[in-house]
Amino acid sequence: MSWMAVPLYAAAQGLPNAQIGTLLSIPVLVQAPLNLVGGAYTDRLGGRRILVASTCAMAAAALWLLAAQGFWMLILGQFALAFSRAVFWPSTWAMASELPGARGEQLGRLNAATNIGQIGGNLLCGVLLAASGFAAAFGALSAIAAAALLAALKTADAAPRGLQPARSPFALGGLGWNASLLATPLAMGYLADRIGLPAAFYAIALALLASVGALAAMRRWAF
Repeated sequence: MSWMAVPLYAAAQGLPNAQIGTLLSIPVLVQAPLNLVGGAYTDRLGGRRILVASTCAMAAAALWLLAAQGFWMLILGQFALAFSRAVFWPSTWAMASELPGARGEQLGRLNAATNIGQIGGNLLCGVLLAASGFAAAFGALSAIAAAALLAALKTADAAPRGLQPARSPFALGGLGWNASLLATPLAMGYLADRIGLPAAFYAIALALLASVGALAAMRRWAF
C-alpha cells in the first residue's frame, strides 16, 4: 500500500518530481545494508523477534504518515517503512524454512501469499484513496500492521542458531535489487523535471537495457 500512497500523498502536497523521486529512493540506503546483514541477525536473534520489530515499524510509520507534512516528515516515515521491509524478508524466510515439509514448497507458499498481499494491498489502497482519502489508506495500513504483529506474537519460533556468514550470491542479488530501487525513482524524478516525463521513460529504459548487459557479463563471476 505504501508504494502507491506515499508518492501520491507527496504529489498532493505539491512536492516537485525531484523530491518525490528522492523520497522513494533515499530510504533504500537504509534498506540495502539491512538486507545484507538481516539473514545473519535473523539466525542470531530468531525470526519471530525480527518479524515483531518489522510489524511494529510498519504500524508506527503508517501512524506517522497520517500527520506528516512536507518532505522531511515524509522521508522519516519512509525510513521506518524501509526498515520494516528490509527485515521482513529474512525473518519470514527463516521461519518458513523451519516449517514441516519440503523447504521449497514452504518458501513457495510464502512468496505466493506475499504476492497476493501486495496485489490486494494495492487494490485496497486505490479503493480507499478514491473513496475516503489518504487518512483512510494510512489508517488501514496501520491496522493491517497491527494484525500482523498479533499474528507474529502468536507464531512459534525456532531456536536462534548463532551468527551466520552471508552468502555472496544472495548478497549480490540483494545489492542489485536495492541499487535499482535507489536509482530508478531518483533518476525519474530529476529527469522528469528537466527533460519531461516521456523522455525520462526512454532514458530509464536505455539504462535498464545497459544493466541487463552488465548482469549477463557478471553472471558467471557471481554464480
